Amino acid sequence: EFFPGGNPSPQTHATFVSAPACGQSVPVDAAFLDHPDFHLIMVVNARDAELPSVCTAPSAMPWLAANPATGALGYGESRDVALAFDAGALAPGSYDATMCVTTNDADHAVVEVPLHVQVDADPDRVFADGFEP
Repeated sequence: EFFPGGNPSPQTHATFVSAPACGQSVPVDAAFLDHPDFHLIMVVNARDAELPSVCTAPSAMPWLAANPATGALGYGESRDVALAFDAGALAPGSYDATMCVTTNDADHAVVEVPLHVQVDADPDRVFADGFEP
């Protein structure tokens, strides 16, 4: 048996209900039902799950900063994340990593974002101060 609880808080995530005995055989968003005081919220925290081994640990990417670095979104919301790459402390070469974003979408629990940074050697500094031959 399952006995759901409730509270007076507004809905923060979509709640889907199906009840074939009541004529609702296909899951429907509870917000569209005529029960304004019905609240059932279950949020599964995917952060506690083990990430796939392809994900690069943030500590291994000191050259990357994300703003915001963390956050949560409600159903249907979106937010841009600005990524800043700092090659100042990196030796010339190629750097690859995979940034992983966790979601509560059962079909896409982890979204893998491939990252690549190419650091070139310092340019010829002889002419950096406007020196003319």
